[in-house]
Parts: sequence; structure tokens; C-alpha cells
Amino acid sequence: MDDGVQSIETGTAILRSLMYAAGPMRLKAIAAMSGLPAPKTHRYLRSFVRSGLVIQDAKTRQYDLGPLAFSLGALVMQRRNIWAAAESLNRLRAATQTHVSLVVWGASGPIVARSEEGPDDEAVFIPTGNLPVTTSAAGRLFAALLPERMTSDLVNAELPADGAIEFARMLSETRVRRLARVIDGFVPGTSALSAPLLDREGRMIAAVCVLGGSAKLDTSWAGRPAVELLRFVDGIGAGARASAYSAMR
Repeated sequence: MDDGVQSIETGTAILRSLMYAAGPMRLKAIAAMSGLPAPKTHRYLRSFVRSGLVIQDAKTRQYDLGPLAFSLGALVMQRRNIWAAAESLNRLRAATQTHVSLVVWGASGPIVARSEEGPDDEAVFIPTGNLPVTTSAAGRLFAALLPERMTSDLVNAELPADGAIEFARMLSETRVRRLARVIDGFVPGTSALSAPLLDREGRMIAAVCVLGGSAKLDTSWAGRPAVELLRFVDGIGAGARASAYSAMR
């Protein structure tokens, strides 16, 4: 393998360890999680600190993601139109009177990027962090619309041996409806609907979800939450296409 390519892959492994850590980490922990010798990990970290990708606390000596990493993440969200959806979630919450969330696809599957709480009179657990693929509405949407090579490992790890046929049928319906749903999914007593946010080329870049208590949320395909959800993602997508057209003129 080319030394330059190998160096990039090594550095990526170290950054990935910091991405999925619960908080700042010491050198030894980062090396163990990355599967690399501590001295080699230290050399990379020093370079990342100089570039701004990583910071190190002067007192604790622990490492964490730095300002350049946050800037890259924010820029990706802005360029791919995810930021517009995140900033507009409150409109969807008001239109549906439900809890709402924005989910993106990360290195280890679906991850909640932002959420907005719904009515105060409904106590519902709002998932944070990583979500399962097969038992969350967002996960099912990604499984239906992303290339199979991106999702198959996680799907196979979660899916029971006798569930493949039913799951494939559900994915086909999801592609037709542009909606995924779970009723009493991985959070007992909670149901959700999810619709895809598309980029200018029509590729899925995020899942927008409405969720609530199973006894209260209307999860029918023609219900108000489903209609407002599709209207919301279509509106964000139309804005992206209009911006692209203006930029070309």
C-alpha cells in the first residue's frame, strides 16, 4: 500500500476513536481503541493538534476533537443542506405537534444530529446518539435508500435469521412511500415516522423524523404527521434545487 494512503488511513483510525469516545481521552486509550502503538499514535496526535483537528488539555493531557474538526462538520452540514433542515425543525414540530429529530449516517450507522421536544404534556424518551438500523424509523429509511454496501453489515448484525424476507418487503414499501415507520420500535411505547432529506442530485443525506407515544401518534401513511413530514423535506429539497439553479446563472 502507498505510504501516503496508509498514513491517511492510520490518521483516520485515530480521529474515529475520538469521534466515538464518550469524552476526552488519554493517549493510552486512544492507542488501544485505534489498535496502534502509543508512540505512533502520539506522533499523529501532535500533528493533528498543530493543524487544529485535535486539542489537548494542558492540565489533564487528554485529547479531544478540535476547532477544525467542528468547522468541517458544520461546513458539510451547510453544503449538503442539512443545516437548513436542522434550523427549521421547530417548524415541523409546530405543524405536527410531535417530537422531531434529524438523523445523519455516521461511520457506525444512524446518529441523531439534532432534536426538538414536542408537547410538554407528553413524556416520551427522545433517542440520542446512535440508533439501530432495523428497529428505528430513520435506520430503516437509510437501509432502504442508501447503497446496500453501506448498510448491510449493520443490518445483518441486527436482523434475526428468520427476518430477512419481511425486512426486504418493508424496505420495498419504504422506497415506494418515501416514508419509514416503527410502531413500538426499539423504545417501548414509542413510535416514529421518517422521511428522507435529499441533496441536489437526489441522494439521501439525512432522515427527518417525527416521534411520539404509540397511543397518541398517528402513524398512518395519510395522517397529518406523515403529510407534514413529506411537505417539510420536499420544501427543504426545493430550496436546495433553487439555490443550485441560482448559482449556475
